[in-house]
Amino acid sequence: MRIKSTMIAALAVVAMAGMVAIPTTVAGASGSKIWVSNTAPTVGGTGISCAHPGYSTIQSAINNAGNFGATIEVCAGTYVEQLTITNSVKLVATGGPVTVQLPATPVTNGTSCDTALGTVPPGQLPQPGQDEISICGAGNVSITGITVSAYWPPNTCYDNLMGVFVGQGSTLTALGLTVTGAGVPLGDPDVGCQGGIGIRVGSAHGTGQVAHASLRNTVVTGYQKAGIVVAQTGSSLSVHTATITGRGPVGTAENGIEVDYGALGTISGATVSNNNCVLAGVCGPNALTDTQATGILFYGAATGSGVKLSTLNGNDVGVYYSSLAASEPVATEVTMATNIINNSVDAGIELDQGVASLKYNTIGGTGPIGIEVLQAYWQSYAPASTAIHQTISGQGVGVEVDSDNAVGDFPGNFVISGSHFLHTNTTALTNNSLNYTTSGGGNS
Repeated sequence: MRIKSTMIAALAVVAMAGMVAIPTTVAGASGSKIWVSNTAPTVGGTGISCAHPGYSTIQSAINNAGNFGATIEVCAGTYVEQLTITNSVKLVATGGPVTVQLPATPVTNGTSCDTALGTVPPGQLPQPGQDEISICGAGNVSITGITVSAYWPPNTCYDNLMGVFVGQGSTLTALGLTVTGAGVPLGDPDVGCQGGIGIRVGSAHGTGQVAHASLRNTVVTGYQKAGIVVAQTGSSLSVHTATITGRGPVGTAENGIEVDYGALGTISGATVSNNNCVLAGVCGPNALTDTQATGILFYGAATGSGVKLSTLNGNDVGVYYSSLAASEPVATEVTMATNIINNSVDAGIELDQGVASLKYNTIGGTGPIGIEVLQAYWQSYAPASTAIHQTISGQGVGVEVDSDNAVGDFPGNFVISGSHFLHTNTTALTNNSLNYTTSGGGNS
């Protein structure tokens, strides 16, 4: 109360003198506000509004915000700068659209998070990070209503550029975050480069990094390799209401959302589309021999991961699942429930080794395979997933067991029950395996 009273008195005196009022709030104090505008002259301190900001760049405001959760009000405009965040802050767009744009010549982020990404063998993301926003060891960071534009310069191929990277224990909470880029524009000769991620949370590369993110009302487009990725045991990702759009048929096996290497990922209300690969001699329709793009990829995801109430349209594969557990999981790792999967180029759902649970999904539109179960030489144990109450229609094959029949393939059984697929596809079920079976009842 005393600070408030002093502030009111100060404002009254200044107003009488016809001058601009500068608040005495200490930058970085808990609950304080810092104003940034690159179109108005700065007045020093934290500023008081978009007309009278304290800083002209977002990075300078971050550097002076302390580590107490100060709110940085970013005024409408385009800010051409790379951001490094190592403290707990809140970035909020105010007064109109805000875009943070990658400079024409991006530089390596100077955080230990990004440097660690470069300490891996060649061929496994050997380059240090060049991110539009790098959040490293920052505690809690929130971003509201900001667009991140991270298109690479023309004729650029870089393994390790992200729109937003969250690493080393940081937690990102984002509302209305839009990320465009993390890739070259379509038409560029380097459009097939195999790097570039819109939002990356944690990493299993280098020394490994745990991080967390909660994303709501998120849009990611224009990415080179993946829209959103969470990786590393202990990392977590929650996605609620998102639109993730790939670039269509390109020379990259794009993935809309990835949950990898022990991370926990829960996805709800997402629309993921147009992740397609047409790289000659690499990508193709054969899941046993070709590389394929996916809408959502669960690769070694932690138990409890899943996707629900989401729409996946026009991807090579709608959802792919494979376990990396040392032995056959004893319980369901990933749940896919009440999703709509349409017009998949290669398969609606692909099930590799491990235990996934499919419930109340609808697979439709056009496509060659509704649910594809893989049996192959690379597996450490058999697929043991189950499906109930699936509706599969308009596919070449409703359910397909696809085996390479290699010596040592693990026998198993896929159970599908209470599902509608026997009379709504060109062929209801095919199985070319010598020792893998299908079973279930109540299907129509």
